[in-house]
Amino acid sequence: MATKEKAPKTTSHIEAETQALLKVLGMALQGFSSEVKNSSQLLEVGAKTGLVVELQENMENPLKAMVKGADLWDENIKRMIDDLMVAHFVANRDLLITAHKQHQTDNFYYVVLKEDNEENRSFFFDIVDGIENVASKFPIHIQFVPESLIGKLASLPKINLHADESVHFTGKA
Repeated sequence: MATKEKAPKTTSHIEAETQALLKVLGMALQGFSSEVKNSSQLLEVGAKTGLVVELQENMENPLKAMVKGADLWDENIKRMIDDLMVAHFVANRDLLITAHKQHQTDNFYYVVLKEDNEENRSFFFDIVDGIENVASKFPIHIQFVPESLIGKLASLPKINLHADESVHFTGKA
């Protein structure tokens, strides 16, 4: 039987994830800090880096900068949702035959379960329900496909269920 029990996250697991996120945030801030320092030094001698040009453009048209910033945030959120979904597929790969992502459609996935039943489907709906507020602005669609129709998914990027979570797609079925 391909069903599995849900295991709650332990405090140590949550702390480990938090430590990993803090490390990534620290590295990002360190890189940005270096970019700011370099831009400041080059501006003193009259050279403009991309950061300086962007700051000056934002000062000239702050509304355009806010819209651009909002669009960037939206794209980052979509990418993070996709990363979260792929990690969830990988974590539950023992329930899956295959999973694919729709071309050019944000957060639309096709899933073929080893055993298609309500309990197994709930593992994939639970993550969508868990991010309900985000999913209202950035919809997440999971289409369960019968095993007999796997061939119809051949043209879609296949999610690599057996790789490191940083590797998302094989690019072919």
